[in-house]
Amino acid sequence: MNVGPRISPDAGLDLEAARRLEQRKAGTQRDAASNAASRPAAGDRVELSQTARARAHAASLPGEQLDAIRTRISDGTYNDLRVVDAVARRILASGDL
Repeated sequence: MNVGPRISPDAGLDLEAARRLEQRKAGTQRDAASNAASRPAAGDRVELSQTARARAHAASLPGEQLDAIRTRISDGTYNDLRVVDAVARRILASGDL
């Protein structure tokens, strides 16, 4: 014995409207997730130790060297596959990864 409501195929369910509603919901959820990921939470913060600050200062480059790197980036020097390969090899050899 079936005690649930009986739904006929012509019960007024507009499948296209239902699909549009689901798409809007999915889009809203994607937008909300994207917005949340792009901005830090109100309570997030980062603290750097004195050691980390000292290492960052020691690793900083002189202004002339930074200007030269910026020029090479804007000139497209780093877009060459040989340069990309050389940079990748140096990073791997440095042990930073």
